[in-house]
Amino acid sequence: MAAKHRLYLEHAPAAVARLREAVKGGDLEECARTAHALKSMSFNIGARTMAERAGEFENLARTDGATPGETAMQAHGEW
Repeated sequence: MAAKHRLYLEHAPAAVARLREAVKGGDLEECARTAHALKSMSFNIGARTMAERAGEFENLARTDGATPGETAMQAHGEW
């Protein structure tokens, strides 16, 4: 396994957990920051679907001033 994949496996679960907490707490800044980090690390290993979904969450927080909500998090089963 490539080093970048090991790093992803080490860091992505914590990023998803932080994103869930930010969504639950309505913390737009943390949601945007964490979603951006998750998007970047996902693109880095070729996890395009995850990166695109994280990008959607980032855009909601930065542009629309809204967190995606717990329903949206649950709709993305692989989170």
